[in-house]
Amino acid sequence: MKQFSTLQSITWNAVWPPMASLIFVLLFTSCGPDSSEGGSGDSDSDTDTDSDSDTDSDTDSDTDTDMDTDTDTDTDSDTDSDTDSDTNSDTDSDTDSDTYSDTDTDTDTDTDTDTDTEPLVIDEFTNWPDGMDPATVGTRVAQEFIDDNTSDRHYAKACTWYGALQLARLTENQSLLDSLISKYGPDLGSPLSGLREPTGHVDDNVWGIVPFEIYLNNSNDAYLQDGLALADNQAQNLNSQTRYAIDDMFMIPGLQMQAYRATGDAKYMDTAAATMADYLDHMQQEDGLFFQMDFITRGKWGRGNGWFAAGMAEILQDLPNNHQHYDRILEGYHKMMSALADIQQDSGLWLQVLDVPAGGGNYEETSGTSMFTFAFITGVKLGLLDVETYAPKARKGWMGLAANVDGNGFLQNTSVWCYADSSCGDSGAGDGERCCGTDCVDYYFRRKGESDNDHGQGPVLWAAAALLQ
Repeated sequence: MKQFSTLQSITWNAVWPPMASLIFVLLFTSCGPDSSEGGSGDSDSDTDTDSDSDTDSDTDSDTDTDMDTDTDTDTDSDTDSDTDSDTNSDTDSDTDSDTYSDTDTDTDTDTDTDTDTEPLVIDEFTNWPDGMDPATVGTRVAQEFIDDNTSDRHYAKACTWYGALQLARLTENQSLLDSLISKYGPDLGSPLSGLREPTGHVDDNVWGIVPFEIYLNNSNDAYLQDGLALADNQAQNLNSQTRYAIDDMFMIPGLQMQAYRATGDAKYMDTAAATMADYLDHMQQEDGLFFQMDFITRGKWGRGNGWFAAGMAEILQDLPNNHQHYDRILEGYHKMMSALADIQQDSGLWLQVLDVPAGGGNYEETSGTSMFTFAFITGVKLGLLDVETYAPKARKGWMGLAANVDGNGFLQNTSVWCYADSSCGDSGAGDGERCCGTDCVDYYFRRKGESDNDHGQGPVLWAAAALLQ
């Protein structure tokens, strides 16, 4: 062996101690316990003690192949349990002791274990008797509309068309959908031609719900433009279209909410919500119900109240719960739904005049019932109404309606139109066509029910579509 010189010996003695220390540190670091995340390999158990105080110490360990258990004990006694699920299906448990205990479960985006929330199944909205399910009944009513060759632009026809389009989409009946879209062909491109005056009218402008619904089915811009022409005309002339008449509360919100759904522009939803809140403040009575016009003091007409119920349901389907008018509309909706729940008849229907007992000329009427049933179904499905209270009543309403749809798709016992007019005196009885006074009960009694009236055909389709949503 070669001998070191004196100089070499001195140099070696000076260099070796720090070099040895460095080698020791490196060896210890590479071979010693790992204090961060557990690595791959077989099952191992590591224990390390931290002397520092941490407020809330969570350590997540992911094992690639096998089970890895790390136990960390901190002087501050913090208990945290984090479980991460990866594609490798590892299970790691890190436990710290702390003065309080909390459990966190984190699931990575690439985990194999997912918990899917099942949609709420409402028993009352399933298991229909033969021939009374919403798809069968609704298709029969929609087909009757296809066979109707009248060409007038009436708001009741628009309501039927709107409901039929929804039903065709939900039942995936492409043939029916195609027929309903083709039926609109002669009207396409001339949306304002049906307005009785340049500033529009609620009963005329609501026609826009039809081209909007077609656009939502086929994305054809020509239909969108038809709808927007009517919605924008209404918004620009809202003061002249505000009558504080009960049916306004579908005609305005229905159109403006359709414009919002078609465009995503919140200004339309804002118009609908602000108008509804204003009408609620102006027209809703202490019992939660409404008179047809603000000068009437007796006789709360069924279908008139239905327009309000349906309008609120239309808005609440899309209105965010942080919207400035959400609470007011929800309050008015709950108040009305509670009142309606108390006066539903054993048949499932509601009366022509809601605040007068059955008999003496009052009768069970189907158009108002259709709208109330639609509002109940919508509220239950949105989680706005108690399922145990309102789902049975909604089912009862639908069963009553289905029993009133004949083999030709005609809904029976639908009230003819009703109109109240403060300008025709105060005869009370009216002139046959109008209620001319503050007490309209007898007038409503005389407006008897008939079949195949679009005032009922449309709303029964809304109820069918709501059940199918």
